[in-house]
Amino acid sequence: MRKNALRVVAVAAVVALVATGCSTKATRSGGATGTDGVRTGPGVTADTITLAALTDMSGPFAPIGKQLVQVGELVRAEVNNSGGVCGRKLEFQVSDHGYNVQKAVTLYKSMEPNSLAFLQILGAPINAALAESVTRDKVLTLPATFAQALLANPYVVLPGATYDLELVNGVAYLAEQGRLARGDAIGHIYQEGEYGASALAGSRYAAEKLGLKLVQRQVKATEEDMASYVTSLKAEGVKAVLLTTSPKQTASVAAVAKSVGLEVPLVGNNPTFTQSLLDTPAGPALRANFLWSSTVAPLSADRPGPKAALAAYTKAYPNEKPSYSVGSGYGAAKVFVEIVRKACQNKDLTRDGMAKAFRQLGQVDTGGVFPPLDFSKPGKPSTTASGIAQPDPALPGGLKEVRAPFVSDLAKEYPAGADAK
Repeated sequence: MRKNALRVVAVAAVVALVATGCSTKATRSGGATGTDGVRTGPGVTADTITLAALTDMSGPFAPIGKQLVQVGELVRAEVNNSGGVCGRKLEFQVSDHGYNVQKAVTLYKSMEPNSLAFLQILGAPINAALAESVTRDKVLTLPATFAQALLANPYVVLPGATYDLELVNGVAYLAEQGRLARGDAIGHIYQEGEYGASALAGSRYAAEKLGLKLVQRQVKATEEDMASYVTSLKAEGVKAVLLTTSPKQTASVAAVAKSVGLEVPLVGNNPTFTQSLLDTPAGPALRANFLWSSTVAPLSADRPGPKAALAAYTKAYPNEKPSYSVGSGYGAAKVFVEIVRKACQNKDLTRDGMAKAFRQLGQVDTGGVFPPLDFSKPGKPSTTASGIAQPDPALPGGLKEVRAPFVSDLAKEYPAGADAK
């Protein structure tokens, strides 16, 4: 598959649609045919294709959002330097929602009319709040989150296993390693909303199937001090703690657990870790006990996709510390731009044309950034595989792969998809 990229033309609130003789309604409906025979919709002119992104650059997931935007700029350069798509340059308009749902809803309303699709909407609660709008507007969306409920929306492109599957495989891994046994208690600290709810479905399933006692602790996305939750889990005698948290919350859990003598595995979903955590006081505790259960490959993985993403990023941003989101953003952008290319081949760069191109996508190879993906089954995850990594400050991204992507026996039996509970 070709390397692809997008242009970041603004990192701010996107300006509302400027009147050019067409009403907003007409622009959204699209359907005009250019001299090249290509039908065009919102965000498409004779020269450009505009994709939008709603991300977090000032809230709890800002480190991830920032790097996703940076990768967007890299992918923009690759595509546009090779001639663009359909003879058109890609433009990428970015807005910062700060992980604030109401702000995201307002920004979406200003961005949607003049964008063909959303290359990124970061955050499970943000995507949940916008789900009806995305369906109504028929705007194809890459959610930058892995919540299972999103699989029910035909306009959502979700590359990778969902959060529940990451934890099903993660708990299975601990059991295979002899670190959990029937009758043991495990804790799960998870954020409220779709992010946590998705992961909780997986932890509940794994605990039930393996005969474990699950001790649940729900937290708000804005909380940073995890001391009370960790101490309560220690009192319950947990043998492992699952994390569906922000990176800052992960650091707090690790540091507190170390201080109170809770020396157990800490298994986190993919958004729970960034390399910068290893430079904090929690670094030693993370190196000792943290395991990353992720459908995204660590940047140090010996596969073409992560290597390409890392090489491009370090060349463009030599003073930055790349995290897994560099690979995730790179691989996801390749998938999304491939959809745009397919729509171009179909001579239909409208919203309906993008949805049709997505349904035609089928199997996709991202060079190992994600496991092999299959989008042919609506409502089902594109893969059920995830891998295991542990912190290593000497490696790019701060993670070392200890188990390549796999599908555990538990995951094979798990009713994965939009209806999983």
